Amino acid sequence: MELEDATEGFSEGNFLAEGGFGSVHRGALKDGRMVAVIASSQGDSEFYSEADVLSCAQHRNVVMLIGFCVEDGRRLLVYEYMVLWILTFMGVITGYCNGLRDRRSRLELLEG
Repeated sequence: MELEDATEGFSEGNFLAEGGFGSVHRGALKDGRMVAVIASSQGDSEFYSEADVLSCAQHRNVVMLIGFCVEDGRRLLVYEYMVLWILTFMGVITGYCNGLRDRRSRLELLEG
């Protein structure tokens, strides 16, 4: 599996975050592109809905969904890798980025 190779077997060294959405690992595809791979913990309908919506999303504050994969019972979303996005995403999800714990402050951070 290319994504398993890209993340070195979803190794601890490539682990970025964990949350209700699933775990996130960074990886390098064979063509050299860096990616963030989310092993989704969503059900099938939620996973396919997210993949469908995000495959069309284009906004300066939204990273691009490169693709998705369903294999051996795993549901994986593959995003372009951006260090700042990962930090922002983790902060917004957990509410601890730069001490911004209230929802409004986190939304303002995402809006730029």
